Amino acid sequence: MNNLSNVSEHNVTGEVHVDRKVSLVFAYAMLVFAAVGVIANLYVICMLRYPGKVRITNIYVLNRCLADLLFFLPVPALVADITLDHWMFGDVLCRMCMTQLHVCSYASNAFLLVMSVDCFYAVTHTGDESLSRRTRVMKVLVSVVWVLAVVLAVPYLTIFGAQIYDKSAVTHCVLLIASEASTAFSLYLFFSISSNTVTLVTCWVMLSMATSTKSTSILTLQNDREGLPVWRLLLGLTVTLTMCQGLPTLLQILEFVWSSSRSEMMNVLRRVLILTNSLFFLNAALSPLVYLAVKARETESSHQDTHLQASSTLLTQEDTLTDNDL
Repeated sequence: MNNLSNVSEHNVTGEVHVDRKVSLVFAYAMLVFAAVGVIANLYVICMLRYPGKVRITNIYVLNRCLADLLFFLPVPALVADITLDHWMFGDVLCRMCMTQLHVCSYASNAFLLVMSVDCFYAVTHTGDESLSRRTRVMKVLVSVVWVLAVVLAVPYLTIFGAQIYDKSAVTHCVLLIASEASTAFSLYLFFSISSNTVTLVTCWVMLSMATSTKSTSILTLQNDREGLPVWRLLLGLTVTLTMCQGLPTLLQILEFVWSSSRSEMMNVLRRVLILTNSLFFLNAALSPLVYLAVKARETESSHQDTHLQASSTLLTQEDTLTDNDL
């Protein structure tokens, strides 16, 4: 849930807002993050689709990786727009690309939010009945998240478009309502800020409540071979989201407050916003790496437990033989 309106260096009037070098840095960073993100998300998706024990959290992770993977699809067109200083793909594809970015962004953050709530419920409600209820809810929530993400992103089909500039005779894919005096633009910023804030706050609240609301919660996590990796995964994903979306959200708040200002400080803020927009793509690239890191640690812990169990069994057998000899 982010503000992707600053992917171009022009606004509706054709005025250049940021330096060309800043836009190119953003484009190259976006391209690198996309290359890493596509490979990482594809790997996790293939790994989670492998037949085996299915966890509820894995279903959410699978759908989140799918959303992050689709988030990178418009990147080549956006990079071409910035580097060539011209949008050559038409108005329809411009609207579709920007809408898809927001659909996938909404879905990705919503799945993380759902995972945090599910983690809280899992450690505070144990038993087969709780697992059955979580499974039924999961099947419904997966569909609801995707449908809601599409519904929320539909308006972007109308507020983005390919704009032709008379002075330079070039076309750019831009936010058509990007005017400081526009009420619609203010509402766009407000919704983006609210969405980011709600997601970040909810994830941290659910994580903290999962380990502090009940005295048994921490003990449950420590004694549950599945619960602890899930909690670690959510912690890693939430920290990554905070690092990648915290600063852009703060800058969006400043942009919202100073939207009517035309000072040099506002121009500097817009330059920084262009660069921080790449952090949204970084988040989509890092998220599957966080899952792989947690999975590797879980596998290592499982091997250690197996080794300790085998050693304990061997010692027991040796003690039995010794007793028989006596």
